[in-house]
Amino acid sequence: MSELRRLLDYARPFAGLLLLAVVLAAGVGLFEAARTALIKPILDGLGGAAATPDSPVAPVGSIGINGWASVRDWFPKGNAYWFTILGLMVAFTALRGVAQFFANYLLTYIGQKIIVRLRHQLFAHFLEQSPEFFTRHRIADLAAHIISDVEKMQLAVSIYLADALREGFTLVSLLLLAFLLSWKLTLVSLAVVPFVALLTNRFGKRLRRTSHETQEGVQNVLALAQETLAGYRIVKAFGAEKFEEQRFLTASEKLRRANLRTARALFLPSPIMDLMGIAIGALVIFYTQHLVASGQITVGGITATLAALFQLYDPVRKLSQTHNAYSQVAAAAARVFGLLDEHTEIADPPQAVPFQSFASRIEFQNVTFTYPGAANPALTNINLTIEKGQTVALVGPNGAGKSTLFGLLLRFYTQDAGTITIDGVDHRSLRLADLRQQLALVSQDTVLFKESFRYNIAYGRPDIPLAEIETASRAAHIHDFIQERGGYEVEVGESGNEISGGQRQRTAIARAFLKNAPILLLDEATSQLDAETERHVQAALSNLMQDRTSLVIAHRLSTIQGADQIVVLEDGRLVEQGTHETLLAAGGVYGKLYAYQFDEVEVQQD
Repeated sequence: MSELRRLLDYARPFAGLLLLAVVLAAGVGLFEAARTALIKPILDGLGGAAATPDSPVAPVGSIGINGWASVRDWFPKGNAYWFTILGLMVAFTALRGVAQFFANYLLTYIGQKIIVRLRHQLFAHFLEQSPEFFTRHRIADLAAHIISDVEKMQLAVSIYLADALREGFTLVSLLLLAFLLSWKLTLVSLAVVPFVALLTNRFGKRLRRTSHETQEGVQNVLALAQETLAGYRIVKAFGAEKFEEQRFLTASEKLRRANLRTARALFLPSPIMDLMGIAIGALVIFYTQHLVASGQITVGGITATLAALFQLYDPVRKLSQTHNAYSQVAAAAARVFGLLDEHTEIADPPQAVPFQSFASRIEFQNVTFTYPGAANPALTNINLTIEKGQTVALVGPNGAGKSTLFGLLLRFYTQDAGTITIDGVDHRSLRLADLRQQLALVSQDTVLFKESFRYNIAYGRPDIPLAEIETASRAAHIHDFIQERGGYEVEVGESGNEISGGQRQRTAIARAFLKNAPILLLDEATSQLDAETERHVQAALSNLMQDRTSLVIAHRLSTIQGADQIVVLEDGRLVEQGTHETLLAAGGVYGKLYAYQFDEVEVQQD
């Protein structure tokens, strides 16, 4: 219930509309009971034909076959009486329909408002998290939470709450009517209630458990499908279609079994309640004949009482289904609120230092960092100074800590020890927006969105004039290609898959040009390109690096020979530092790496 109470907190801004919806739902129940109550005066009025035209109600059992001899005798009360009764029936039905429509519409309106707020809050929360958060959660799972779980929570307000209010008020109104008409008959009929409550509670617990299993199964199937289809080239290249089909079939079968368990918990209560209803109905009929025989109730009274009691079945059944549905909602809400309560984001400092523009140097002083859950540090005691305008290359084997250094500078993570300063200011004391405004990143894994070239190059700044976008594109050597494709409003395709790797890289370089940040981070921006494409991208990068401070992670050492500094990392430690010539002369780690790559090139040429 804590999750449902927390969900209803989102409806607080709409308290007035919610109260109106409650009143309207109460009206549905009252008008339903009022319509049922009309059965008594209708039947009692008809029964008066066998007595005298002036008697208000005929005695029970006094109606003989001759009493129905003519249609005229059916209406001894007069036209005014029947117009009133029948007019009330029409009016109650119309008012019930109006109340039900507006109650449902208002709750749907509130539910849609809540779903927009929840999805926005969840999406914004994800964006604020550090990379640590995304290592713990699969992207497909997060997307499923935003779509399916939030949709279930919306149904809790717009559909299930409407059902609960409408059927709840209808239940109370009909029950009150039944007690007023015949409290004895009503008490006998209510003997089934404790069994219904026990049944509902038992199946509700089972449904909560199976709903959680079902949602996990959906996420696994979705993640497997997304992962396999995204890697279809590898699947086909290795002839693994049947293998992947079997994996998908296994996950789907697991989901099927979970769905069947959920179906049993969802559908089994209804026939059981039907059987219980028939059993109690038989008891009611047996007791009713006693009341009729003893003259304790009129024909109209007993018919109206039984009608009210039989009508109770539908609200009870629907409330039971709504309770079970809320079990699924509670499971979805627990997952969503669990994610909202998970915080890995790096917040701005309370007293942020104002920062305008990079002016002199970047310094890493005794920096140590260990990834959460890792046994060994990714970086240990790093000391490095980068002067403004320098090009500094970071080299070393995989896992040496090169990309981690970028992550710390961007404050994707926070170091365990030591300081990183920009112009002498600890970068942890800067606002994240100010810090990242100084940095532009071009990585080997180019991220493009399924939008136009213009959108991708001016990412996050839709008001940038087209002329500036074109200038950045020319500098990145991508303008002519974009024009050949049809212009800047043409979509690049999903993840940029409709264009080549080199064209994606140059589009990303154009994005960095347009940002015009003073510090440039290049993370193996040419490592996956062929020689011809690399030549074009290197020309674009040379333009981009002019008059900027550049940190370059390089796989091909031939591309960074002109760097002002080459920093060699190994096992998270800075082991060598100098120019290309001095490091070669030293014959250390860099010299071995360079000699290995040089031998590789010779072998490829031979």
